[in-house]
Amino acid sequence: MAQVDAPEARGKILPERLFDLVALREVQRARVPSEDKFKMFISAGDISKTYQLDEILAAITKEGQTATWTESAPLVCDFIRIPGRGIRFTCTSRSVANKLDGSAIRIFGADFIIKAASMFDRMYYVNLKNVASELDDGVIYDYFKQLGLSPLITPTFQVGSLTSRDRTVWFNTQVCPKE
Repeated sequence: MAQVDAPEARGKILPERLFDLVALREVQRARVPSEDKFKMFISAGDISKTYQLDEILAAITKEGQTATWTESAPLVCDFIRIPGRGIRFTCTSRSVANKLDGSAIRIFGADFIIKAASMFDRMYYVNLKNVASELDDGVIYDYFKQLGLSPLITPTFQVGSLTSRDRTVWFNTQVCPKE
């Protein structure tokens, strides 16, 4: 199969104006300002561990859903499968996100509750892996403070009272700190 040079193809396959109109059509829902993006989460650990995202989305589409979900579907996008944890997605309307929070969604015949994602979801973060057991969390904190940053340090994984040694360092910004 021959490769087509994209700039050359723009004028030949489709008229340039039509190409420009359809180029981003499929991602329009996601093209809203970041302050209008609300992260939502479906806690479905077993499903997200067992199935790929395309299979999960197909199951959601095939299942009979609540009126709340059906009416909200045009305003949700950017689904992400987090294996063993669940499915995160973005809602592009605060009022719709509020309606979805606490509502149910059916996936593979089981109902799951949709909830607003963590307050940390809008914050920039860095995951620290393989943190030595003897390294005190205060040392990590002091390191970032010396850079002029205000870190918040949490275990990367926590289930009940059990926590991982890996750490997530959160910063009160949506972008990578300049330091």
